[in-house]
Amino acid sequence: MASFVWLFKLLTGVSPVSLLMTQSYVCFFTLLGVGAAVVSGLQPLGSESRQVLQLDGLWSFRLDSSPDRNDGFKQTWYKRPLSETGPVMDMPVPSSYNDLMQTPTDRDFVGWAWYERRFRPPIACHARRARLHFASVHYYAIVWLDGLEIATHEGGHLPFEADISSILFQAKGRELRLTVAANNTLTPNTIPPGRIIYMNDTSQYPPGYFVQEVDFDFFNYAGIDRPVSIICSSQVYVEDILVTTNFSASVGFVFYNISIAGGTVTSIFVGLRDPKGRHVAGDAVLPDHICLPSFHSTLSPHGLIKVPNVSLWWPVGMNTTPGLLYTLEVLVCGFDGEKDVVRLQFGIRTVRVVGSRLLLNDHEIYLHGLGRHEDADLRGRGYDAVTMAKDASLLSWLGANAFRTSHYPYAEQTLDMADRQGILVISEAPAVGLVTVDNFGKRSLEQHMTTLRELINRDRNHPSVIMWSLANEPASNLQVAESYFRQVIAEAHRLDGTRPVTVVLNKGVSVDRVLPSVMFSEEYHLEVMRQHFPVFDEKRKDFLVGEMLWNLVDFNTPQGVKRMAGNRKGLFTRNRQPKMAAFLLRDRYVRLNNASAHPLIPWCLGN
Repeated sequence: MASFVWLFKLLTGVSPVSLLMTQSYVCFFTLLGVGAAVVSGLQPLGSESRQVLQLDGLWSFRLDSSPDRNDGFKQTWYKRPLSETGPVMDMPVPSSYNDLMQTPTDRDFVGWAWYERRFRPPIACHARRARLHFASVHYYAIVWLDGLEIATHEGGHLPFEADISSILFQAKGRELRLTVAANNTLTPNTIPPGRIIYMNDTSQYPPGYFVQEVDFDFFNYAGIDRPVSIICSSQVYVEDILVTTNFSASVGFVFYNISIAGGTVTSIFVGLRDPKGRHVAGDAVLPDHICLPSFHSTLSPHGLIKVPNVSLWWPVGMNTTPGLLYTLEVLVCGFDGEKDVVRLQFGIRTVRVVGSRLLLNDHEIYLHGLGRHEDADLRGRGYDAVTMAKDASLLSWLGANAFRTSHYPYAEQTLDMADRQGILVISEAPAVGLVTVDNFGKRSLEQHMTTLRELINRDRNHPSVIMWSLANEPASNLQVAESYFRQVIAEAHRLDGTRPVTVVLNKGVSVDRVLPSVMFSEEYHLEVMRQHFPVFDEKRKDFLVGEMLWNLVDFNTPQGVKRMAGNRKGLFTRNRQPKMAAFLLRDRYVRLNNASAHPLIPWCLGN
């Protein structure tokens, strides 16, 4: 069930607001406060010492349409060229293969999809540390290089890697064959969950016929849907960086923790550049990045850098320059002069919950944004820079200052753009459709925790990300949900003590066990919005800290009588043409931007 608007209610002892609508068109979520420590992840980016080889493009592709979907393993397709196993087609990577197929059978395919790509590694990578990086494969992935299994991963939307240093060293420039098997089957214990239903009535269905059923209303896109790359670095390399920030008056504080792997370190240099690229603090990193034995850093792999005259990171609509980013420069030196140079962009800002208010940089902030879907064009959930830039333009035109990554983590490039443009982001785990007791078992909890760790590990250095959404519309009325979410919430707090967390709920306040909750033709869409806006403005005086309208653009759904040609609750069509509701919301959000200096003044808009 999709929500029209999110309301934010703080857990501060405030009594739940009485239901304002008789139907559950409104979904509520609550800020849960903050908990423990955090660590950080790095994108596959090049530098003076790092070379990144992109493997995107047209890959060979075929579906395993055998009755048990297992011919690929029985016949060991990964041990020989995929074209020798049967007919193949060209498939763009990144993309989701479903919308690129012409028949309903292929579009709705459930099972193993096989990919193959040949490449020659650069000579510069032969004697260096090399990692194969997948930004996302949905849902299960098994990876082989020249027939040797090198990685497995469960869960879409988030990255995983394999160390291929020894394979590249032995290859010495010869062509290598990369094979990936991707499976989109969802079970009661996957995140998100689903189930396979076998149609045993042979008078109506062929023998062995089955369908995939899910309890969410968007399409289960599949495949290698985000970029693939090889990262070559020195044997001693920066594995991870965590940055957390604070400020007092005009001084900023940057706490950093650098994880180093692969060998013994002789020197570390850590420097900080301001948004204009000027060195402002820390080590003045050597311009030519030469590692000399006589040089020793004054800084350790963890520490604090003080930033005078700090420029804080602000979102749009705050009467200041949005999206100002600092750059942490790290130079790690090992024996024999080997080095690794890494740069990490981040913003200096704080997020806090005080009483019933959400504070950014100690300034009360009101979110006016939207829920989104990345699968709103022919790339499915595949990362596409053109669509990303277009959607950012739509958000700017609307006057929005925030969005939620409903119902799964988006491509990290989307968060990079949000960092630069000053858009606030609620980053959501792909836990949608948890509606039966089976979805709250031990196996589900383990996978939910793993996915949450991967999400926070990837996104925690992004200043645009201000809170974590742990699930969307779970069956929070079930008894098992209380213990389940206590553990998920505790893990989120342990992983990140700098951001509040939230759960999107749609159950009545009298039966919900996770959080207390409170209470679509185009003309009706407008009327619903106009009825809600005055209520929001009134409740902003008490506890409301933001609103997010469902949804930015229309998106595709499985075929069926429930949704005719997709979900059409968007402000824009899939071709990004505005509907009447888009103009109404733009009027409200522009006015909210203009009123941001006085957030407690009610503005009854949309009449």
